[in-house]
Amino acid sequence: MARMVSPRLLVTLDDGNEYDIQTDNRDMVRFDLLKGRKQWPSMQEAPMLWVTVLAWSCLARENKLPEDVEKGIDRIIAVEALDEDGNVVDLDDPAIAEAVSVDPTKRAS
Repeated sequence: MARMVSPRLLVTLDDGNEYDIQTDNRDMVRFDLLKGRKQWPSMQEAPMLWVTVLAWSCLARENKLPEDVEKGIDRIIAVEALDEDGNVVDLDDPAIAEAVSVDPTKRAS
């Protein structure tokens, strides 16, 4: 079954505000589009860039960060992946990556 990593993140901004966010397909598409335009490395080559851009995208959609990616990511001072219980996890651990992945063919109940 196809799975897609859609991490839940704890994001800290330079003003001290923290946000517990759930990224989704819109954020991943924005990363892919920007990666091509800006000649960024892949998710596997630059995982911190990837999660930071996902965080920016989600927070920009919620009007918490500017739409300009460079200005937005410059405001992000920390990004941590969370499990479903809100605990910080390590995305480099394959078991954790599986736990925060979602099956895009399944609907939420």
